[in-house]
Amino acid sequence: MRSDFTCLLGSFSKEALESYPGAIYGLWPDLTIAWANRAYFRFAAENSGEPKISSHWAVGASVIHGIRGEQSAFYRKAFKACIESGQKWEHTYENSSAERYRFCRMLVRPLGNGEGLLVVNSTIRDSLHNPKIRPSFTASAAYKDRRGFVHQCCECRRVQNHE
Repeated sequence: MRSDFTCLLGSFSKEALESYPGAIYGLWPDLTIAWANRAYFRFAAENSGEPKISSHWAVGASVIHGIRGEQSAFYRKAFKACIESGQKWEHTYENSSAERYRFCRMLVRPLGNGEGLLVVNSTIRDSLHNPKIRPSFTASAAYKDRRGFVHQCCECRRVQNHE
């Protein structure tokens, strides 16, 4: 049976982690989610992440389970390297929605002696899309479904071709 993840936090204050505005979560060495702060769930609720967060990235689920394609292998390799080396890892990424442009930083810190990871996500930039920078996309009929909608993957940004 696993111990309480918060015992691994050492000098980190659980209260400070809970009140941090960015999404923070803890991982066991097998990359299952051990703990998450309130902002993790708040961000999901504010950005139409439910029910996917509860079904794919709930406490006890593998963080890799909900990540698709090349990103899955990328994060698995990076998290495992962080656990094995005992070195922190930092990564910047885009986390935009249809309405908002978001650029974020992820800081991953190993805990204990390879006993877990603390993953801290911070927003670097959050703004409405600027149409002058990102011209609107006009989809050809090949990319529209029978109702006229275009389907785009929220992870890789690929658009589905319906022909």
